[in-house]
Order: sequence, then structure tokens, then C-alpha cells
Amino acid sequence: MSCNSGMKPRDLIKESLKEKIAPELSKFDFAFSKSALRFSRKWNDFTHVIGVSSSKWNMEDVIVAFNTRFSVSSKRFAKWYLKEYGEKLSNDVIAGEAEWNLKGWNYPEYKTFFKNGFDLAEEKDQERVLDILLTNIVNIGIPFLEKHSDWKVAAERLIKKNWFHSRACDFYLIAEDKAKAYESLKIGEKLPNISFPDEPKAIKFRLKKHFNE
Repeated sequence: MSCNSGMKPRDLIKESLKEKIAPELSKFDFAFSKSALRFSRKWNDFTHVIGVSSSKWNMEDVIVAFNTRFSVSSKRFAKWYLKEYGEKLSNDVIAGEAEWNLKGWNYPEYKTFFKNGFDLAEEKDQERVLDILLTNIVNIGIPFLEKHSDWKVAAERLIKKNWFHSRACDFYLIAEDKAKAYESLKIGEKLPNISFPDEPKAIKFRLKKHFNE
């Protein structure tokens, strides 16, 4: 692959992804949006998104770095939520992680100390950097998306992280597992939820609505 020097960092990232990564991910039914810098596809009830974020430190021909984030969302969840609770969701994300939180994710090594993530500033490094990125996406990122495109798995992930037990309850209800839905609320009820101040109210509301408590 060859990219011209003198390109603005975002343009270089965009063209590199279009040329090298997009054709390979199209084999997995991902479409590339150049304007949004992301790949997306439909997967049963879910939408898979691989988002690309440029570094705020990018500088033409010096740093052209970016990172990726993987997320699963669901229009079905948004419709279910509106019907069940009479209000719109603030977001319909089921699960999401930045690349650096994915076990086994690898980064290229650079000779220059200040480079990190995936950096395309050096033309001779571009092929190697993009190959490593593609391997990560195929072997780690896409399996994460597919694994969490399951209501129960997504709920279990939230409970394990001690996040949003009310949403875990909703996922279990969609999966028609009312016992697990109740259990998730009772677990969340015992937590201080300092980071999520609205969670106690959401848990109490669901206990009353779905379980008459």
C-alpha cells in the first residue's frame, strides 16, 4: 500500500482504511462510512459498529494515529423500551469496549518513543500497522461483537462489571428469563451506585412494575 505524504492526518487514515481494511471487512458484511470513520453491519437484532477515533495529537507527517472502539446496539431494544416504559432510550447500546480493554489486543512497535496506537505517519510502516490492526479486528474485535449480540451474555457482562443492573434486568426480560431479571435487580439493590446515581430509582421502579415489590 502506498499513501502520499503531505495528506492531512484524517484523510490519510480514511484512505488507508478504505484501501486496506474495508475490502477485508466487507467479507464479514461490514460497510465503511468515510464521513463517520466507522464500519457497521446488521447482525440479527443487533448492529455492530467499529468506530475509529483520530488522536488529538495528530500532526501532518509526524503523528497520524488512531484507535478503535467496538459496540453492539439494538433497535429492537429501543422499541421494546419505548413500549414497556413509555419513553425513549438515551442510547440503544448493548455492549461496548475500547480496543485496549479487549484481551489479547496487540499494538505495533515503533522506533520513535512518542508513537502509540496505530500510527500511519511513516509510509514504510503503514502496511505492517494496518496488517496488525486487521488481525486484531478479525480475531478479537469481531468475536467480541458476536459474543455480546446475545441478551443474556450482555446482561451477565453488566452484572459482572457492577454496572446498570436495571438494564441487565431489561435484557433478561427480552430474553424471557424473569428469574434472572429479578436476581439482577436484587444484586443491584445492595450496591451503593455512587457512579450511577439514577440506578437505585430505576431498580426500584422495575421491582414494582415487573415483580410487584
